[in-house]
Amino acid sequence: MDKSVRTALIVGVVILLTAGIVYQDRVVVKKHKEAKEEAEQQLTFEESASSEYKRRADKLQVRNDELTLENENLVRENKQLKAKIKVLNNEIKALNKTIQKQAKLISTNEAEMQKLRNESAALVERVSRLQQTKGSNEEIIEQLDLKRQELDKKVGELYVENVELENQALDGTKELAKLTEQYDEKERTLNIVENVKVDFSGVFPRKDETRRARNVKQWQLTIIDLKLNTEDAALIKGETFIVKVLDKETGKVLPPREASGSTNDTQGETFVFETNPVPTIKYSNYQEKKGKNYILQVFYVKEGKSYPLRNGSTDISFKRNPSN
Repeated sequence: MDKSVRTALIVGVVILLTAGIVYQDRVVVKKHKEAKEEAEQQLTFEESASSEYKRRADKLQVRNDELTLENENLVRENKQLKAKIKVLNNEIKALNKTIQKQAKLISTNEAEMQKLRNESAALVERVSRLQQTKGSNEEIIEQLDLKRQELDKKVGELYVENVELENQALDGTKELAKLTEQYDEKERTLNIVENVKVDFSGVFPRKDETRRARNVKQWQLTIIDLKLNTEDAALIKGETFIVKVLDKETGKVLPPREASGSTNDTQGETFVFETNPVPTIKYSNYQEKKGKNYILQVFYVKEGKSYPLRNGSTDISFKRNPSN
């Protein structure tokens, strides 16, 4: 082979090898760059996700603080109800104990009276035999008769005591029945308050019946659709409930108010539960709103008092909703 040709071939091979090495270097650099960019993107994503998680955690903490405040403001009546149930329970126990003691004492007195009556009857029979026996000692007969009289007197005293005890026990039984009825009613109330769950199908702040309110200033009407869920529907059938709008910051009720300015005396919209869903509730609130955040709360009404349902509140939101 010609020397020049061989040299040319060698140079060509070297050039090809050099080009391959350069290409490989470029591929490595490109992959390194892509890996670096991917790592940076992943880091950015993780930092963003971490920031988002932190933002959500902060938001949840704020909401938790709000709910804690709402809970403190709303369940005061419920705490009083529980306290009253505890007092009634203690009163019932004490009264039951008293009545049991009275019954035991009455029974003891009855047994004692029967014993004294038997002794008295025996003395009467003995005196009668002595009186029929000639030569009996009149002094002994007189002493025996005096003893019989003493026994009869004790029987009379025990009888009077038992009559008094029976009257006290009867009064106590009547009071016990009254306390038990109050206890049962308050237990029933607490059962409703603790276990009835409100399913808010829709809470729609409106300008009027057809136009939604975008903010508090525009808000003049609230349309409410809800259900009351409980394992025993008979527990709440025919019972009265009231829906109230409350300022979350102050806990004060935003009472229903018409355009004329007249205020609903009930401080909320009442309804009697018959079946689900509850007929749509329209809560007029034309007055100027001083607060920024409001909550809707359902209360159970009993004997003129309103007890907030434990699972019966929701925020009033002005965010866009396809159904409002």
